[in-house]
Amino acid sequence: EISACLVGSEMCIRDRSFKPIARIAADTTIGCAPFAVLFSDSSISDTNIVSCLWNFGDGLTATQQNVSHTFMNQQSTSYSVNLIVTDTFGCSSSVTQHNYITTTLPNSFFNANTFEICALDSIQLNDVPSGNFTYQWNFGDGTSSTQYQPYHAYQTDSVFDISLTVTDSNGCANTYTRPSYITVHPIPSPNFNANQLTSTCYPASIIFNNPSSLASSWEWNFGDSIGNRVTQYGLAQHLYHQPGQYDIFLKVTSPFGCSDSITKPQYISILGPTAQID
Repeated sequence: EISACLVGSEMCIRDRSFKPIARIAADTTIGCAPFAVLFSDSSISDTNIVSCLWNFGDGLTATQQNVSHTFMNQQSTSYSVNLIVTDTFGCSSSVTQHNYITTTLPNSFFNANTFEICALDSIQLNDVPSGNFTYQWNFGDGTSSTQYQPYHAYQTDSVFDISLTVTDSNGCANTYTRPSYITVHPIPSPNFNANQLTSTCYPASIIFNNPSSLASSWEWNFGDSIGNRVTQYGLAQHLYHQPGQYDIFLKVTSPFGCSDSITKPQYISILGPTAQID
């Protein structure tokens, strides 16, 4: 009776029977890392398989006939899986499934068109990966977006983190966060007051005051023919030479360049006689 394995032969002679045919089965082949796969030995043999040696393509091996293996690499990768089986007569067979297992992880990245803005101004997010993805933005100020490359306006001054979660068609998600990414500068308040709103005669000297501690430049227009005047302090004195009612305009600007303005219509009233020649 013949019972021998011929080394290097295509078949193992054993009572006219062939050597086993190694086959691999898996419950799933694509998923998000860490990705657990249940591998099964589905080899064909006319006798029992007594040993298995799995090579999962990630540097790890196993010897169980049916085994669960987790692929840990946190990126999009394909793995070739090899199985060597041996039957009771010592006859072996090997099979390799090339690029059999795929772990997916979408790329997540972004830039902003600027890193410093004034409150109420907008940034645009760009350089975002495109594809069959969904997007979830967190702007760090309690608001979010699902747009691809959104604009966003910050209402208050602070320093904000921004994060983006990209999810692919397999449900695999990857989050990218840029801490302290956007600096939002405050806007100085343009409100002002005057030491008097009405003068019973002219010329009349009026002192205006803007108490903002955030401003570094004050641009006034006192409503007469003098035009705009820029001061380095929040106090400004103006002399009115004619009776009338005057609109007062003030634009304040911060050292970063954030500005706001206000106009108070008919804020100053200058009284007094007006000469007329008939």
